Amino acid sequence: MMSSFPRGTSTSIWKMVLLTHLFVTIVACSQQVIASYDNSTTSGDDDGKRIAVIGAGAGGSAFSYYLQRYTSHAFNITVFESNGYIGGRSTTIGNYVSSLGNVTDEYLLNCDIELGGSVFVEANAIMVNGAEMFDLSTADNGLSDTDKLTQTVGMWTGSKFNVWLDASSTITSLLGDLKLIIKYNFSIFRLFLDLQSYVNNFVGYFYHEAFPYDMQTVVADAGLSDTTGSYASKFLKTIKHWYADNFLYDIVGPATRVNYLSDLDDIHAFGAYISMAASNANAIKGGNFQIFERFLEESEAQILLNTKVTKISQNGDGKWTVSYGDGDSAKFDQVVIAAPLQLTGIVFEGADMSKLQNVEYRIVHATYIQTPIDHLMDKPQFGSKGVPQTMFTTANDSIPFKSTNIVHYDNSTNKVTYKVVTDEAIDKDFVAEQFFSNMTDVEILFAHEWRAYPILKPTTIFDKFEVHEGLWYLNSMERFISTMETAALAGAAVAGHIAQGINTEPIVVP
Repeated sequence: MMSSFPRGTSTSIWKMVLLTHLFVTIVACSQQVIASYDNSTTSGDDDGKRIAVIGAGAGGSAFSYYLQRYTSHAFNITVFESNGYIGGRSTTIGNYVSSLGNVTDEYLLNCDIELGGSVFVEANAIMVNGAEMFDLSTADNGLSDTDKLTQTVGMWTGSKFNVWLDASSTITSLLGDLKLIIKYNFSIFRLFLDLQSYVNNFVGYFYHEAFPYDMQTVVADAGLSDTTGSYASKFLKTIKHWYADNFLYDIVGPATRVNYLSDLDDIHAFGAYISMAASNANAIKGGNFQIFERFLEESEAQILLNTKVTKISQNGDGKWTVSYGDGDSAKFDQVVIAAPLQLTGIVFEGADMSKLQNVEYRIVHATYIQTPIDHLMDKPQFGSKGVPQTMFTTANDSIPFKSTNIVHYDNSTNKVTYKVVTDEAIDKDFVAEQFFSNMTDVEILFAHEWRAYPILKPTTIFDKFEVHEGLWYLNSMERFISTMETAALAGAAVAGHIAQGINTEPIVVP
């Protein structure tokens, strides 16, 4: 989940042309982190309004930060997180395994490779502002430390590369751009113009005109219902009928597969557009999760890691009792759920949660493969050019993987790390069969399974954030789109609703 929302409206020809290279920054997504906090820390005065936040990901941490910012810390916030880290779907390998408490491998414990939400882009205002505000440096994945990598991107059909981009020099890059423009009958320009229109509507309403927005009305108000109400395959072929079929198959489809593990006939059109909206990608040195850690630090919230909420009950006085752990409970004035509801297992009393639209999540397997830089993927099936540094795939059920990408180079060991995304778990036999002719010194560094991507089914119906008086649900946003930025934006919006009328600072983002 790593999509972006460009602010600018420049339509210079080379900016349009450079859209073809957005694939280099597509691999990422979603939206999870680790931290160690003193659970005895409290937030605000004892007589302040008490709020429970369920989930310490991008949404929960941003909510906590913005609520306290808007109200000059008028609230007492307690954050419950079932995992041992902060950040939800944005974490590094090292931070994740550290939270498990049973890993002793020093390399893994200190590994800064992103496991979830890998990058954010210049137009992600909340993420960029967080990095600047907390003086967090951008990451160096080490790829610039060697001249042995090719800076190539390929779209694999299962038998050939329909697209091969080479950014190793300005000349090869521009020649490749010109070939693509001709091949796809200027569909690239048409997509750029459509994308700018939809994204400008999104930014204008969600960040400005309607903020703090509510999901029930803002999508329609922003003029985006047509894009969320139709599958991308239908919308892009029949409604926006000026896209060449081969452009959709070769370019847009691979983008949706790597962003949301979905083909064009299984994702709404807005999700497809946003999958193409990557530019100027950034990541935080040491992990993007640090933004969310700092949000929570600034909020002065009490943070309970490794603490599972089991039940939320409304009391006769309108307040809420949150039951957690091994029979503990606490009373709150309001509760904000900032985690996928169906994955929490929480039982509700006094609130009908069945009326909420269901948000399903795809299971993704991310496998990290380490190999010497002189021993890269080399299976003959990929042809005489070899395997590109980044490989996406077109819609083809016979291809057993979604993408491969070199995400890190360690000059101390002279090894690179590939990230391979698949529907199913893989092992060394799979790696040998698909990618390497010789498995000498090739190792699986780490593998992880999670429900990383929401299934963006077509819909024009979105739930209000406030499910019941004093009970809020952030993840209604994920039927619309799912990124680190939009999760944080939903948190800020709910903070704005609660702060209205008592705010001491303007209710704005970032």
